[in-house]
Amino acid sequence: MKKTTSILFGTLLAFLLNCELKGQSAELTVKVYLEGMYGGAGNMMGPLSNSDPQAVDSVQIDLVQTISPFSVVTGGKALLRNDGTATLSFPDQLVGQQYYVVLKHRSSIETWSKQPVVFGTNTYWNFSGLSQFPTVTTTAVYAITGTSALSGGSISSDGGSAVTARGVCWSTSPGPTVALSTKTTNGSGSGTFNSSITGLQPSTTYYIRAYATNGVGTGYGQQLTFTTLAAGQFTDIDGNIYDTIAIGTQVWMKQNLKVSKYRNGDSIPTNLSNSTWQ
Repeated sequence: MKKTTSILFGTLLAFLLNCELKGQSAELTVKVYLEGMYGGAGNMMGPLSNSDPQAVDSVQIDLVQTISPFSVVTGGKALLRNDGTATLSFPDQLVGQQYYVVLKHRSSIETWSKQPVVFGTNTYWNFSGLSQFPTVTTTAVYAITGTSALSGGSISSDGGSAVTARGVCWSTSPGPTVALSTKTTNGSGSGTFNSSITGLQPSTTYYIRAYATNGVGTGYGQQLTFTTLAAGQFTDIDGNIYDTIAIGTQVWMKQNLKVSKYRNGDSIPTNLSNSTWQ
């Protein structure tokens, strides 16, 4: 049977799991404060050695299968910093799978996640019941032109703390964050939002993620990629690409419109009778 315990190296003050895909590996960060080492104000006493003034100890982090015999899939030692965080990278092949997260300190006592955790680009698990990062999904990119596109996101959980900012961020390199100037700000609160992406370069590949910020920090949606069109082209929500031609001061489409859905994703009805159209 799966072991469970509410004790981690004394009293567990806080434990926050954050899995985020970065490049070709997935990075797992756990946050835990240890009784006897906690110095208050979000920091623990240390350091473990003079070689690393931020490290106060080390912990073993394992990902464990969700069915008997609950075998360890992968894991390793990670330095525990004085802010309570420990980070370990795992292969991105594990993204999308479910595992229990197990921590061990110097004793044989294990602390398991309450339920399997989906290891992915924006997965958070809170063992202490404290607020955590928001959960957000990135909307597929559409209406792509040479210099602009549309996207957005959907916030399914505010993490127990009100969402104060939301939008999308993008870059020509993987892993865009809100630290970049290339982002939108689309209100606050949970729910669905739309984002207009501008200032893009033609024939360029971009990485984009939705984001949501609350009192704990910023959570990100899954990373998507899209490529802007060459100058003089645009696309519809179905991904059809159209060429344009300038006649005088007006720009016209060279092809007929082939789109099958409205902007909100609803299908456009076809084969309607005259009475229905009326």
